[in-house]
Amino acid sequence: MMKKVLLTTTLLLSILVIFIGCSSNTNKNKDTSQDEIYVKYDGGTITKADFNYFVHSLPTEQQEALNMAGRQVQLLNSMANEEAFYCKAKQLGNDKNPEVLEMIEKRLKPYYINDFYNEKIRAKATVTEDEVRAYYDTNPEFFMEPAKATIRYIQAKDMESAQDIMSDLVTKKLKFSMVSNVKSINAYAKGNDGIIREVTNDGYIQGVGYDAELDSLIFSLPVNEDQIYGPYETETGLHIISILNREESFVKPFSEVKELAETRAGALKQKEISDEMIEDVVNKQKIAINEEVLANIDFENPSNNDVSELNKQVLTSKVEDFNWTVQDLLNIYNSIDKNERMFISRSTPDEILDHLLAKEVYYYQLTKEGFDKELNKTLKYSKNIKNLILSHTYQQLVASQINITDEMIEQYYNENIAEFSKPAYRNIELLEFDSYEKAESAYDKYISAVNNEDSSEIERIMQSYASNSFDKRLINNVYNNGIVPTFGKDNILSSAIWDLPVNEVSDILVSKRNDKPVIFRVTHHETIQYKPLNHVEPQIEGKLSREKSSELFQSLLEDYKKEFNFVIYEDRLEPTITAEELFQLAEKQAKLGKLKDTILYYDQIIGKFNNGKDDYKAMFMKGFTQSEYMNDKQAAIQTFTKFLATYPEGALNSDAQVMLDILTGKTSIEIPDDIEFED
Repeated sequence: MMKKVLLTTTLLLSILVIFIGCSSNTNKNKDTSQDEIYVKYDGGTITKADFNYFVHSLPTEQQEALNMAGRQVQLLNSMANEEAFYCKAKQLGNDKNPEVLEMIEKRLKPYYINDFYNEKIRAKATVTEDEVRAYYDTNPEFFMEPAKATIRYIQAKDMESAQDIMSDLVTKKLKFSMVSNVKSINAYAKGNDGIIREVTNDGYIQGVGYDAELDSLIFSLPVNEDQIYGPYETETGLHIISILNREESFVKPFSEVKELAETRAGALKQKEISDEMIEDVVNKQKIAINEEVLANIDFENPSNNDVSELNKQVLTSKVEDFNWTVQDLLNIYNSIDKNERMFISRSTPDEILDHLLAKEVYYYQLTKEGFDKELNKTLKYSKNIKNLILSHTYQQLVASQINITDEMIEQYYNENIAEFSKPAYRNIELLEFDSYEKAESAYDKYISAVNNEDSSEIERIMQSYASNSFDKRLINNVYNNGIVPTFGKDNILSSAIWDLPVNEVSDILVSKRNDKPVIFRVTHHETIQYKPLNHVEPQIEGKLSREKSSELFQSLLEDYKKEFNFVIYEDRLEPTITAEELFQLAEKQAKLGKLKDTILYYDQIIGKFNNGKDDYKAMFMKGFTQSEYMNDKQAAIQTFTKFLATYPEGALNSDAQVMLDILTGKTSIEIPDDIEFED
């Protein structure tokens, strides 16, 4: 769990999550107690306020885990490691390296734009009640409830069938649903008793498809459930219909769509503000578009663009920011988020340029106003700038220093060949019997049938003597691990299977599962199979690279902590949590199945609250958990033995003694399911 919040090899190698943390060098509270120093080093400190602020920025589950003894120490050391690595990064000048600064700008640019839009456009696009109402009144099409119709419907396979259907309905007066069920070729309508509902006058009919001509008929013919219309032939086939009911379209009342109208009016106001800003920049910087060049750009398949066209100007301006060649425009297009690119990829070249130009205008304007500089002073940006600097430094000092050779890969493969193998297994034919006498009666007959390769005789023998059926006699993929499929853990049976030559019949054995006699033979033996080296090279290289990177990284961290004189005051950490809260956390982890964490919480109570009450209850619950939930008999025996020795008297002592007697085999008395504790 803690790997998600600590500075680790994985963190530095991966794409850093934007806007997650806080600066460890920023004081959040002027309270003297919060100024207590947890870590000091050349040029800085980590205070209690820094540590607590970081903890409170974590998800609740991770904060709870920090209440476990030792976890806060791990976190503090990880924060110190991060600061030590950052000291080295600054010493190398990576915080001022042009290459790093360019990378930071590129990575943070979308977030600058997003925050700029939120503050300068979205926040200003407020709309009054009158503006919302005016939007509703002038844009009724956005709030329209469409016309709807319900029809009876039959689709005929040809004109002859259609005439026959009309005769059944009109002349013979047969029920529409019955005729539909027998003679309609439309599965959708047949499944609904010949009725299609929610036809919405938009050209699409459920179960039929898009058919503007049929749709027009449905909304123009008189409503009369007794009137049969047709057959009509359109592009989708031959149709016979009856109009059951029809509702005209109408504009929904303002009270019902006020929220939607407000959203749409707000979006329109945002567009107006945005368009005004873009137009102002376009006019001031004299941005002009070469429409002819733009029209020939293939954004969906950039490789289709003629190389000779890439240097042509598609955008001109009096400032360099908007002097774009075709290649510049394609580069900007390829730099945006993949999902965003997919969303606009099928738009026209004009629409794509408008989209990209708007974002670049925002960025031009925000940098001109120094908006990015102000954002960089905030906690979320300063932290992520720091993370990006650390990522570059890790690549420089660690990742780039690791060289995994072919010889190293081959050596690892040879030394760990078992990792790359599919273990040997056997398939068996097994007969199970209710009694030893039946097994003996079948034994010689079964050997004879096996020798004669007579499966029909084996089936007859099983019908006469065995308790398992003929089709359940085969058990495949039996590995040499003491486990037999369907039988579970059975070392004796497993060993016998692996000691027996293929196709020989075993002696009569007794299975551990139910004490029934069995006989078997091995029908197939598959030897161990090894994956070839060339198939697992990438896997081995990745593993070795991670291991060596981690070793080098940890070594460097220790060197840097010495170089910058780090002192870590672990003893100043004191989790402020009550025994009751620790019991609640222990119970929560038990419900989640995290029983090891449950034990750690009980140990923490035992070690911290030596009051004869909380530690007493915690030690009993520790033993109970080990016995009843973890099935760790030896650990439970040790805990209950220590419990009775430490606490000679108490309300739970008799229960502890009973459980200890059961665990040690002295009694078989059942343990009650629920044990109540006194407060």
